[in-house]
Amino acid sequence: MKIESIIIEGLFGIFTHEISFSDDDITIIIGENGLGKTVLLEMLDNIFKYNFDQVKEVTFKKLTITFTDKSQWLLQVHNEKGQNRLKIRNPESAKNKWINLDEHSKSARRNRLNRRSYLIENENGDVVERVYRHYDEDDIFIQKLINQKKSRNQLPNWFLEKVDHIKIELIETQRILTKHGKNDEKYKSTIMYCAQDLKEKLQSYSNKAQNITANLDSTFPNRVIEKLNKITTLTSDDINEKLNKLNDRRKELASVGLLTNINLEDIQNLKKNEASVFNFISQYIEDSKEKLEPYNEIHKQLSLFLRITNARLKHKKISSCMNNGFKVQSTILYDEQGSPLEFPFEKLSSGEQHEIILFYKLIFLYGKGSLVLIDEPELSLHISWQNNFINDIKEIISQNNLSVIIATHSPDLIGNHWNLTQKLVGLES
Repeated sequence: MKIESIIIEGLFGIFTHEISFSDDDITIIIGENGLGKTVLLEMLDNIFKYNFDQVKEVTFKKLTITFTDKSQWLLQVHNEKGQNRLKIRNPESAKNKWINLDEHSKSARRNRLNRRSYLIENENGDVVERVYRHYDEDDIFIQKLINQKKSRNQLPNWFLEKVDHIKIELIETQRILTKHGKNDEKYKSTIMYCAQDLKEKLQSYSNKAQNITANLDSTFPNRVIEKLNKITTLTSDDINEKLNKLNDRRKELASVGLLTNINLEDIQNLKKNEASVFNFISQYIEDSKEKLEPYNEIHKQLSLFLRITNARLKHKKISSCMNNGFKVQSTILYDEQGSPLEFPFEKLSSGEQHEIILFYKLIFLYGKGSLVLIDEPELSLHISWQNNFINDIKEIISQNNLSVIIATHSPDLIGNHWNLTQKLVGLES
């Protein structure tokens, strides 16, 4: 289930735009400044994240969202007794009535939660208030409140099913800083957050591999003895081929920081032609492959991330490591011990940070099937980086099963992909 097209009428009281999403899972929206490219991305993001109060702040007459199953949502802002209300209806629904979205917005839920917290605090002190403040910053908690609402005013299934199925992620023009929390005025470095996130992911995969290793090692002697009692059809060539593949796999994982290079020696080819030795080595190979399996998914992601980002960095190299998640080092400057100098993240250019953050989010943070909205990715990027952008996005889409909508002004970014563009036009057209 995907979005097929959107039509917005009377945007800013003036413009009507229709955007049909490409079957190639990448759509590029172009148009002059002021026509509403960014606003359209933000409206989609806010609708699917229950930020309805922000949607109704936009001046528009009607928004029609058509899905690949040909169902539709119609959204309008209705003025009722001097109050603007965002409403939605489904023309195919049996009831086909306008439903008020305002009371289901996150801000409305927070207000109700705030009142509830205040009353409880009067009885039980400040402990409950601290719990409230923690949850107020947690979108997951707010989402749970929405999902758990059981009343006659609950949102209809035709809305909830689409929102649950279509996960939308917005990558804004300002990517370098991230708020600590929704209501926090303090910001933190997004690239540091990405590095910490990767560190936690690497640790999680390492723990899985260690658990498998412990289980296999504890039963290895008995399984070897059992295998030694069996007749084998394996030859020395078979065993050596398997050993070489295992060795290559270890080197692949080590090259992206998943295995340490310490003591990672080439496995010697087997020369002795003896069935018992074949059985023993065969069991060792099977166990070794199973121990490495937890790294399969993260290896694909890391390989793609490191290849794309390192192709853009000049005189620098990004690499992954268990201690830091990832780090950036010089390829030409070394310390007294001969080790490459490491660049603090804040010393990277804004363009370098933008690229690392954007590709990290696309490759590691967004789930399969997500619709990713990218606003003006060309900002802070050198033209040579822009030229390869769409091809890199296509590769990520293929690996992670994403759909992407890009709003851009840059013909260099589009390159030879004008067939993927949808143009917004003004009144003069």
